[in-house]
Amino acid sequence: MRVKLVWTDRRESDVEEEIDSPCSTLEDAEVWAKELLDRFNDEERSMYGEKGRPRTLLRVELPGSSNREHDWRKTSLTTQRRGGELYDAMRCERCGITGKRPGLGGIVLDSKYRAKVYQRCDTAMAHLIMKRGKR
Repeated sequence: MRVKLVWTDRRESDVEEEIDSPCSTLEDAEVWAKELLDRFNDEERSMYGEKGRPRTLLRVELPGSSNREHDWRKTSLTTQRRGGELYDAMRCERCGITGKRPGLGGIVLDSKYRAKVYQRCDTAMAHLIMKRGKR
C-alpha cells in the first residue's frame, strides 16, 4: 500500500514523502511508519549524537486524498437506543475516532474526542500519533 508520510525534524518545514508500505490498512501503516522513524532516529543518534536531526512523524495519509474530513462508517449493526435517544455508533476509517449519529443528522464525537484537535481527520491523526509516542 502506498502511503504519504508527513514528518518534521524541527529545523525544517514539514516534509511529505510517498513510500510503499507492507501494510493493508492506514492504521497499520501508522504503526509501521512510527517504527520506521524510530529505527532511523536510533541510527541517527548512533552516528551523529547530539548533532543528529531526529524526525517526528506528524501523520500518515493516502496519496492524493483529502484527509481533512473524517471518513465515517457505521459500526453498529442496528440503531442503538440509550435513555430514549436513538443513534448509530460511528468510527472514522482513517483516524479511528468514534462518535454517534443521532437520527439522520451529523456526527456527535464521543466525549474523549471533544477537543478541537479532533474536528479534522488530519489533525486528529497527528495528535493520536504524538500521543501514542509518549507512552
